[in-house]
Amino acid sequence: MRRTRSAEPGQIAIVKRSERGLTVLEMVLVLPLLMLSLLGAIDLGRSFYTALCVSQAAAVGAAYGIQNNGRTSDYSGMRAATVAAARDLLGSVTATANRDCKCPGNVTVDCLRGTCGRGRGAPQIYVKVTATATFNTLVVYPGVPSTIAIARTAVGRAQ
Repeated sequence: MRRTRSAEPGQIAIVKRSERGLTVLEMVLVLPLLMLSLLGAIDLGRSFYTALCVSQAAAVGAAYGIQNNGRTSDYSGMRAATVAAARDLLGSVTATANRDCKCPGNVTVDCLRGTCGRGRGAPQIYVKVTATATFNTLVVYPGVPSTIAIARTAVGRAQ
């Protein structure tokens, strides 16, 4: 609060009223920016959480597939494990699963009839699970898409 040279009570009250008006004006200008920043921080955290959950769900699906050689071809089981792992956290998640058989040197062969050749052993079986979820922002931000597809892939080798 500023005091004027004159000690008249009316002048002091005028200075107080004008400062109150400035404070309200500053709050009116700054509050929307603060709220937008707060909502942006919340959306950023939610997007990271969604990505983490999708990654974990893909890892669960791959872990199901690499338990034994028989489960490496159970694509529906890997998809179901992935969706079940994320159901409570995210709601709607889609998953794809497949397997590859590779010989040393990263050469892909048929998993049923493929061989690696003399002295190179049997092909190694890999499963790959991709989980995808859709993230929606709380607020529509200018220049930022309000719907983002988040996909994560997990790969595992069956023993």
